Amino acid sequence: MKKFLLSLSVLLGAASASVYADNVADFNTFNNGSAATSYGTYTTSSGWEAVNSAIVKLDDGTLAPTLNGKISAVGTLSSPELSDGIGSLSFKYQNTYKENNGAHLKIEIIQNEEVVKSAELENTSMDQKTEYSYTSPDFDVEGAFQIVITNLSPSNSTSNKDRVSIYDLTWTNYSAGEGPKVLTPTFEMVKGDNGYVVKINCESEGASIYYTSGAEAPDAPSKSSTLYSAPVSVSGQTYFKAIAYVGENASNVASFTANPPMVVNNFAALDGLTEDTDVDVMATLYGVYQNGDNTYVYDSNNNGMLIYGSNPPAVSNGSTIDGLSGVFTIYNGQTEIKNFSFGEITEGTSKIEPTVITVSQIEGMQLNKYVKLSGVTIQNTSGAKYEISDASGNTAVMYNKFTNSSKFDVVEVPEGENFTIIGFIAKNYDTMQLCPISIEGGEVMEQVETPVIEPGSGQLEANTEITITCATEGATIYYTVDSSEPTAESLEYTAPIKFTEAMTLKAVAVKEGMLNSGVAEAVYTLLDPNAPELQTVTFDFTDPSLYGIEVPSAGSGTDLCEKGGSVDFTEGDVTLTFAASEDASNLPRIWGKKSGDSVLYDVRVYAGATVTFTATKENEKIQKIEFIQNTGSTDWSANNTYVPDTFNRDNKSWNAEEVDAPAATFEMVPAAKSFFAKAIVTLATSSEISTIESDENAEAVYYNLQGVRVANPSNGLYIVVKGNKSSKVIF
Repeated sequence: MKKFLLSLSVLLGAASASVYADNVADFNTFNNGSAATSYGTYTTSSGWEAVNSAIVKLDDGTLAPTLNGKISAVGTLSSPELSDGIGSLSFKYQNTYKENNGAHLKIEIIQNEEVVKSAELENTSMDQKTEYSYTSPDFDVEGAFQIVITNLSPSNSTSNKDRVSIYDLTWTNYSAGEGPKVLTPTFEMVKGDNGYVVKINCESEGASIYYTSGAEAPDAPSKSSTLYSAPVSVSGQTYFKAIAYVGENASNVASFTANPPMVVNNFAALDGLTEDTDVDVMATLYGVYQNGDNTYVYDSNNNGMLIYGSNPPAVSNGSTIDGLSGVFTIYNGQTEIKNFSFGEITEGTSKIEPTVITVSQIEGMQLNKYVKLSGVTIQNTSGAKYEISDASGNTAVMYNKFTNSSKFDVVEVPEGENFTIIGFIAKNYDTMQLCPISIEGGEVMEQVETPVIEPGSGQLEANTEITITCATEGATIYYTVDSSEPTAESLEYTAPIKFTEAMTLKAVAVKEGMLNSGVAEAVYTLLDPNAPELQTVTFDFTDPSLYGIEVPSAGSGTDLCEKGGSVDFTEGDVTLTFAASEDASNLPRIWGKKSGDSVLYDVRVYAGATVTFTATKENEKIQKIEFIQNTGSTDWSANNTYVPDTFNRDNKSWNAEEVDAPAATFEMVPAAKSFFAKAIVTLATSSEISTIESDENAEAVYYNLQGVRVANPSNGLYIVVKGNKSSKVIF
C-alpha cells in the first residue's frame, strides 16, 4: 500500500498557487548522455547533480539518476538554483535493480541555504522495474530556489540496496492567485475482456485530456493531440504522454510506459517465446494433476503446461480454470509458467485421460503431454534417474521428480518388467524424458550386482592383466574396449584381459530372471616414463576469510571486484582471476547461504564477468579443472563460453586428457549466473631436460617404442641414444 507523508512545514505553508508552465530537468545530459553503472557524482549540462548515484538507462532510452541505498553513501539529487518560484513538483520513480524494497524519499525546497518547504514520499509496496508517479503538495515558494531529493531508506549493508531511480522530473512555477490549478493526469493499465487497456484520468473538474502514444517515446502532447475519451487498448510495450487542460490552463505532462503481458488463448502460442516473458492465457483451461509445487494443466486443444509455484490453489483432474497469468520460463529445457495466478477454479465433471504411447514415441512428443505406457521395463541408472525399455529394445530416460516427502506426495518407482506408467513428457536440456506420477502392475526384479574391474582406471604397463568379477552368482559378464555400451551381444568375459594399448573398458553382468547390472567402466593409458608430473591445487571459497574476503552474512554477498576491475587469487602455481566489465549488471561475489544453523559460502559469477585460471610457470600447463558445488546453490548457465571450448557442462569440468592439449590458461565467460564453491586445478609439469653434450664414446641406451628403457634389446625395433645422437635399430 502506498503511503505519502507530508512534513509539517508543507501542511502549514500551503497557499493558493496556479500551474501554468512546465519546467523539465535535463537528466538525459547526465554523464554526457551515457549510462554509468559505477556509483559516484554526476552532473547535467544545466547543473543538476547526483551524488552517490549511478546513471541508469531505462528501456525507452531515458537516463535516470539512481540514488544509492548503501548506509555509508546515501544518494542525493540536487538542482542548480532555479528562478520564478515553484508551485509543485512531479516525477516518476522505480526500483530499477533486483530489489523491490520500496522507496522513501525526502524532497526539500531550499532558499538562502535554508529548508523552507519539504515533503516525504514513502511507497512500501513496489514491484521491480515498475513505474510509479509522484506529485508533491503545493510548495508555493516565490523567487529563486533549489530542489534537493534524498534517499531516506539506505540499507544497513555493504551492498547498494534500496536504490531508487528518478526520471521525468518537472515542476510548476509559483503564480499565486492567477487561476485554477490543473492536476497532472494519471495512468492505469487494467485487464479488459479481450486484453489490456490503459486508462487516463485527471481529477481537476472539467479537465480535457490529450495524449500521444507509440512504440517509442512520443512527442509532448497538446490540444492538437488525440482527445482521450475511452480506455486505450495496448499490445506490447507502449509509451504514453498526456496533458490536461481546463480552459487554457494546462497541467504538467505525465508519462507512462505500458508493459502488458503477452495475451494468448492457448499454450501452443507460447512456442519459441523468450524466457521470463509475462503472459496471460485468456482461455478456459483444465486441471490434469497436482503434486506439491507442480500443477499440470491442459488447454482446449490438449496442449499441456507445467505451472510451477509454492502453495498453489487446489486443482484436480478435470477442474476448469478461468484463465491464467504468470511468467513464461524455460528451466533446463523444460517449459513452465511461474509466478502465476489462476482465474476462478470450478470442480469438473469429467477427467482428462492420458494419451497412450510407446517408449519410442517419447522423443517426438509435446512437452507436458499427459501419457500412458504399458509393458515397460524399469531399471535404475543413478539416483532418481531410470532407463525404461520395451520388448522391441527401445529405450528412454525416466526421471522421478517426486521423491522429497516434505514437498511432494512421493511416487515410488519399482524396478522390473511389464509395468504400466502414467506421467508427463518432460525435458532436461536436450534429453526428452518421462516424469512418472503412477506405476502399476509389473513384476519386481532384483538387479545383478555391478561388475568390479581391477585394476581401476589409470596408467598401466604393457601386458598388465585386467580382471572383471561380479558378486552375483551365475551372472555372465560382457565387455567392450572401444567405449561403446556393453550388451549380451558383446564379448563374453572368460579370462583376464591382457593390456596392450590405451582403451576404455566397459562391462555389464547379465543373469536370466534379473535386471542387467549397472555398467562398470575403467579408462587406461599406456604408462609413459617421460609423462609430465601432475600436481593439484584447490581454490576453496567455503571459508572466504582464507583469502582475506569480508565474510558476508546469510542472504548477502561481498563483491570481489569493481566494475571494470579484476582481482587475483593464487594457490600454488595457479592464479585465479575474476574480472567484471564496465556494464556488468552484477559483480562476481562471495554469497552466504543459510543452511540450518550454519552459513555456507560460494562464488557467484554473472554475465559481464570472466573467470580465468593461469599457470604461473613456463614449464607448467593446466591439465584439468573441476568446479565443485556444495552449498545447495547449483545454478550454472548452459550458455557459458569457455576457452578451450570443450567444457563438460554435465559434470562441470574440463579435461585436457580427453579433449584437448593442456593449456597455459583456461577462461570461462558466464552468460548468466553460475555458482561454485571450489575449483580443483590439475597442473602438468613438463620435464626439464638439460643439454646433452656430444660424446661419441658415451654408453648406448635403448628404448622400446613405448618409451620404456630396455637393458637387453632383442627381436624388435628400438631407439638407441648415444651422447647427443639418437637413431633406430632393429634386433
